Parts: sequence; C-alpha cells; structure tokens
Amino acid sequence: DDQPINNFQFLSQLTKGLGYNNCFNFYIPTLIMFYIAYIIEIIHYISAKYIYNFDPFLTRAEVLKVGVTHYANITKAKNLLGYHVKVNPDEAMKKSIQWFNEHGYKKTINQDNFKFFWLFLI
Repeated sequence: DDQPINNFQFLSQLTKGLGYNNCFNFYIPTLIMFYIAYIIEIIHYISAKYIYNFDPFLTRAEVLKVGVTHYANITKAKNLLGYHVKVNPDEAMKKSIQWFNEHGYKKTINQDNFKFFWLFLI
C-alpha cells in the first residue's frame, strides 16, 4: 500500500496479537549493533584463517538490512498490472493474527518466566 514499515514495528504488532508481550522489550541502536557485527566479522576472519571456518551469525549487512525502514513503490504495479490494494494493513494484521490463533500459534502457557531460564543459564 506504499506505506513505509519498520520490521520491528510490524513484528511487534503480530507477537502482541498472539499474546507474546515481551518479545521486543528493549532496543539496541543500529550503530551499536553495527560495531558488534564488525567485531564478529573480524573474529570470523581471524578464526577462519587459522582455527575454524564458520558462518558469522551477525554481519554488518544483516544489521543494515534489519535496522532500516523499508519502502516499496507500487506505482509501476498499479500502472502496468492494474494492481490495487484489497485489504488495508490493519485489517490484514487482524486477519493474520486470527489465522495464527486458529492454527495453534497463540500463547497458551505462561512464558513470561522464560527470561529467568536465560538468567539461570548465564
């Protein structure tokens, strides 16, 4: 529908609609994540050369892909293909949440205590 959307805002609506309220509780600035990814790439470069070659789990390219708002221009699709938006984004999100709920993806147990698992693990 030609409206810009941020990945995390989109996913936050979906996860909250399914009952997972704590998925996006904190925010790490893109610049900090960019430097963390750079350090991971350096570690990968050194270890791949001398120790073990692994796929880095976070790269600067991935950070930049995720950390921006995405824009799509649908003018060409409208003009050449006759495309028109059938469902507005809010209605589409409601329908998606309803479908996920009906197919067993809704939060069913108290998963808020899962954060204590991570604290215990560390």
